[in-house]
Amino acid sequence: MTDTPLRILVIETLYLGDLIHTLPLIQALRSRYPQAALDVLVRRPHVELMQQLPGLRQVLAMDPKQHRGVGGLLSLCGMLRAEHYDLVLNPGASDRATILTALSGGRQRIGRLNRQQSKRLWPLLHDQVIDYPWAAEPMYWQKLNAFRPALKLDATPRFGLDCSHIELPQLLGEGPIIHLSPCASEDLRCIPPATMVELLTRLHASFPRHRLMLSCGPAERERNRLEIIRQALPDLPVQYLPGNLSLVQLAALIQRSALHIGPDSGPLHLAVALDRPALACFLFKNASAEWIPVGVQYRTHGVHQKHLGGLYGLSARQLVESAAELLRA
Repeated sequence: MTDTPLRILVIETLYLGDLIHTLPLIQALRSRYPQAALDVLVRRPHVELMQQLPGLRQVLAMDPKQHRGVGGLLSLCGMLRAEHYDLVLNPGASDRATILTALSGGRQRIGRLNRQQSKRLWPLLHDQVIDYPWAAEPMYWQKLNAFRPALKLDATPRFGLDCSHIELPQLLGEGPIIHLSPCASEDLRCIPPATMVELLTRLHASFPRHRLMLSCGPAERERNRLEIIRQALPDLPVQYLPGNLSLVQLAALIQRSALHIGPDSGPLHLAVALDRPALACFLFKNASAEWIPVGVQYRTHGVHQKHLGGLYGLSARQLVESAAELLRA
């Protein structure tokens, strides 16, 4: 491994949750090599969020539309090669990130063996391959512990994200906030509208002093779910934010909230990175342990049976009981 890298690149081009769980590795690199120019390559929608992370020289953008196909990929690789990186890290082990790592021109390229344990090509695409178990511990621990021995990194995970300075003109009223984000990238991981209607009704009855804020992404599928809930509760004082928050504004809202409630999705992992209390709703499966929040400020509820429409079987009553525990704490 390069002893004193002057230029370091971390490639994380997967989804928001994957990126958030890479932050402790980035923070450990910043601490280990304080004089190095530290860059990250992320998806374009995540650039503004990563710009809130202190200590980065620049945040490079991979645009799934602009950099598609062989031509787009080579253009992106040309941009990376022009930076003459001493060290390139591939913690996510996705196919795209691995190709970018191999063609980055980095003097030293270190990657984690992918989840499928495809060992034949990995040594050809990296100078050093790290074989670290998947699914055994939270993802941010995996990424930090996998690279820690080779790079002599600090073992304490720190996310380092702060969006408290971001202005939120959408927020109305006074009082503590309970933020709810019922949607996920797949319908089967969403909280069903009927469950949300009961949950919001119980939350308002139990915590009348708290402001209830319900948000989702800009996708029509998610906005339709919020509209179903809104029409079912026309008189309940809930503020609906149907896809009109930027990613950094969403992070700022979660950071200002007394409690976040939501499924296994980007907003939940933002709550973890921002050290906010959270109720996590999961479809339990083999890899759930990688994403379930760990700590006294979290409670996890879930279902074991997959249903294409969402997490049917969640108890709104039990969620409110857990919310009361966290709000009292």
